[in-house]
Amino acid sequence: MPVYRLYIDSRFRDIHTTSSQPSFLLSQTVSNVKSMRVKHVQLANNIYNIRQGFNDQLVVSVDGGVSYATYTILPAAHYTAAQMVVKLNAFWQGLVGADCVTLDGFSISWTLPANVKIDELDSSARHMLGLNGTTHTTVFLASPMSVAFVCPQMQSTFNVFTSDHLMNRIQPFVVVPLVAGHGAMEVWEPNAQLAVDLGDRVLATLDFRVVDSASGLVLAELSEWSMELELST
Repeated sequence: MPVYRLYIDSRFRDIHTTSSQPSFLLSQTVSNVKSMRVKHVQLANNIYNIRQGFNDQLVVSVDGGVSYATYTILPAAHYTAAQMVVKLNAFWQGLVGADCVTLDGFSISWTLPANVKIDELDSSARHMLGLNGTTHTTVFLASPMSVAFVCPQMQSTFNVFTSDHLMNRIQPFVVVPLVAGHGAMEVWEPNAQLAVDLGDRVLATLDFRVVDSASGLVLAELSEWSMELELST
């Protein structure tokens, strides 16, 4: 049973694709691939925790809840807790003429005028800001917690069933936890190298999508990554 090592580096993708959605043409077609194991993954963690159209909006009223307007946290980027408080207070200064939030570690204290209301349900930033109807919240900026690699050519031949219709999509073949922190190089080697059944597949090209494992959003800002795969034929 011949075993092949396949080395993939996002820098050597098709020039018409991106690091987060790259395509690769293999230097050699591999036939009758029965299974695949992930040996090693490395990626540059420059991933944003505030993403456009996902968790970047506060819906606010200044007339006691009669009408609401939407404030968008710009730009999409990776924010520390201190940077987030500066960004929020710049908004409050423009809206009510005063700072309304203070930071203690990762906890935010909110001092809002009586006429100011936040629609927590419609605010996509509610989870990140820990909004829970109280005046003391904890920000959650360690996002994403993991990165998922999706590739239709690497999908198992077994069907995956779920009660969540949003998961009716190609399942990731590997999920990599982010532990080194933003700005660091993440290196991951699985403790247990579980094989993905490929059922005598022919591999000539690979089309990847790199996503936040929780939301399924493509991580468009991802700059580079690489991995090593073991193919059994």
